[in-house]
Amino acid sequence: MPVQLRMDSQQLRERIVAWVVDVGRLASPLFRANETAPRASQLKRAADSVASNYRAACMARSHKEFTAKLSVALEEVDEAVGWLELSHREGVLRGDQVMRALDEGRQLTRILAKSRETAQANEGKSRKKPLDPAPGDGK
Repeated sequence: MPVQLRMDSQQLRERIVAWVVDVGRLASPLFRANETAPRASQLKRAADSVASNYRAACMARSHKEFTAKLSVALEEVDEAVGWLELSHREGVLRGDQVMRALDEGRQLTRILAKSRETAQANEGKSRKKPLDPAPGDGK
């Protein structure tokens, strides 16, 4: 499968949603045991928040709001990856599906971090400059 170097916001949104669904499936059995239910809740909440905050970023009313929502999505994907790593190391989650979810989560973390970096670099560039007064306006 060829490596895609660029993706638009809709493609990234779909990729995030697919990852969130996969993480939800991994977390689901953990809800059955009292010992692992709190972790499952934290993992699912963080993953779900990635999707909702990225979606909100795509609907942002300003560049500043976009950057803020993107930052929250980045924090949440990093948290979800942390819960996956901890669960894997403790043996609570095992198998190829966990490794794929970890890999995808790490990739999404890098993508969102780079997107935030670009957004921060572009802060202020997207603002329109005020129009110069017309000659003869006396200003």
